Amino acid sequence: MSPFSKDETSRMICFGSFFSLNSPHPHPQGIHDIPGYEWAQNCTPEQFQKEGGIVYDNGEDALYNELQKTAPDNIYHLIEISSATSVGDVLQRLKSEVTKNIRLFAMGGSIYRDYENFSQPSKEYNVFEDTVAAQFMFNSSWAYFGLAPLDTTIFMQFNGLTWQQFLFYLWYNNGGKHAGGLEPFSPDIGTSTMYDVLAAILSLYYPKTITIDCNK
Repeated sequence: MSPFSKDETSRMICFGSFFSLNSPHPHPQGIHDIPGYEWAQNCTPEQFQKEGGIVYDNGEDALYNELQKTAPDNIYHLIEISSATSVGDVLQRLKSEVTKNIRLFAMGGSIYRDYENFSQPSKEYNVFEDTVAAQFMFNSSWAYFGLAPLDTTIFMQFNGLTWQQFLFYLWYNNGGKHAGGLEPFSPDIGTSTMYDVLAAILSLYYPKTITIDCNK
C-alpha cells in the first residue's frame, strides 16, 4: 500500500501492463509531494479499468478481502513500499493464520548510505511516519519477511535486457525532459537514478533481497 493517488497507482500498473493487479485507493497520509513518474505516461484510472483493471475506493478493505484468499497452497507476495499505515490497519483485522501464508517484502530504508550517499544510515520514513503500524508489520508472523533498501537503489547500477528496455523507454519517450535523471545516458551500464516502484518491478526479475529472520 502506498501514498500514491488512485491516478498515480493505476498509471504505474498500467505502464507495466499488469492488468491482473488491482489498484486500491490507499489510506490518506497527507502526502502531496510524490513525484509523477514520467514513464507512466497518461494511464488514467478510466483507461486502466478499460483494459481490464479494477480500481477500489477503499484500498484497506480491498487488501483485507484479497488476503483472505491465501492458503498454504496459495501463497501471496506483498510488497510494502511506503508508510506502513494501511498494512498495519489491515493486520489488526487479520488472523495470524492468514499472514503465515503471505510473503512480505518491505522497504527497509538505508542500510549503509543515506539518500545523499553519506556514510551514516538514515531513518526510514516508512517506519517513523507510523511507528505503531510498522510494529504490527514487524511483529506479525509471515511465511517470509524480506527487508529491502528499495529507496537506496538510486545508488545502484542495473544492466541486462530488462533494465535496458526500461531505460530505452525513458530515454526516448520523454522528449528529452529531465535528462539529468537518465545519466549516464547508456542503457549498457545503467542509470544513476532509480525510484521505488521501478525497483519493485525490477525485483520481479532480479529477486535478490536482504532478509531477516522474524523468529529471532
